[in-house]
Amino acid sequence: DTQRLFDVNVFGAMRVFSACLPALVRSGGRLVLITSFLSVVPLPGLATYTATKAALEGWAAAVCMENIVPVSTVIDGFIRTPISDTDSHYHKPGWPYKRSVGPGGLQQTWMDAFDTQLDEHTGAVARAIADRYPRHRYVVGWDATLTMAAVWFFPGWLVHLFINGLYDWFG
Repeated sequence: DTQRLFDVNVFGAMRVFSACLPALVRSGGRLVLITSFLSVVPLPGLATYTATKAALEGWAAAVCMENIVPVSTVIDGFIRTPISDTDSHYHKPGWPYKRSVGPGGLQQTWMDAFDTQLDEHTGAVARAIADRYPRHRYVVGWDATLTMAAVWFFPGWLVHLFINGLYDWFG
């Protein structure tokens, strides 16, 4: 599972970028990577996914500093997909936060309140590609926006204390 996630989320992006780099430079194109707010605020049980998205954030920053091509990241909140299906992904043996998923759980409550719609995501990707002066980060969804604002304005220990408190409350 860990190797597969890194192969897809990190090494896959690096391989595609390497293959497309000459064309990107010739055409004045740019690199747009999809990350997650979980890259800065990890949640229990999602360590590997969090690590892959944090690796992409770090790699994007490094590529940006090399001034080869413009680089943008799209930082998503929760988007309903098969992997976020509360009945399939998190109900594994050993999952320590079973009450945090399913009806009334933290993930379900969070997704019901902040569910990022796919058109919001695709709109942000389109802006990252088409903007004349692209930003380094495009934050999509209220959950990602609130989380990133908390990370930017509050000390990390306080943000993590709050997130862990939510999991203690629901978990």
